[in-house]
Amino acid sequence: MKKLLGIMVLGLLLTLSAKADDIRDFEIEGISIGDSLLDYYTKNEIVSKKVNYYKDNTFSSINIYNDDLKINLKIYEQVVVGFKSNDKNYTLAAISGILVLDIDDCFNRIKLITKEISDIFPNTKPTNKKNIQVTFGKHTYNKFELNDGDNVKVSCVDYDSTNEYPDHLRIAINNGDYQDWLNEKAYK
Repeated sequence: MKKLLGIMVLGLLLTLSAKADDIRDFEIEGISIGDSLLDYYTKNEIVSKKVNYYKDNTFSSINIYNDDLKINLKIYEQVVVGFKSNDKNYTLAAISGILVLDIDDCFNRIKLITKEISDIFPNTKPTNKKNIQVTFGKHTYNKFELNDGDNVKVSCVDYDSTNEYPDHLRIAINNGDYQDWLNEKAYK
């Protein structure tokens, strides 16, 4: 079991470049911050895939699932990408990989992945938050804030029993503008 866990963690982290200089060097399923969604989808496909999670529309997101025919997900069950809503190039400002796990397994993996990210950014100490109450459950995360406001965050989401969503591990890469928007406008 430990060997399987190690292989899975390595698989998750191999999508991240070792010793990255900034978040654009990271990849999730071959996708990086700064890439254009037009490299993967037509404009009409992007527009049809947009999701409406937010109260403010400065940024938009689409979900990519493991049955998508254009992007073949190998590790994650879902990838969520974010971009400025008025950007005609659909340049990515955020990428998250989601892996459905039971919460105990998620907590074990978050420790291992946090250590690996710490090795990549040795001068950046993660902010650790545990069991923060959110709308439908609890959120635990370790977030690495970089000098320019960009960040890498690894988290476990433990949904309560009334929610239809499964518990999951999420690795998120956000540029500073997107993170500021999430903090200040997205849900207000």
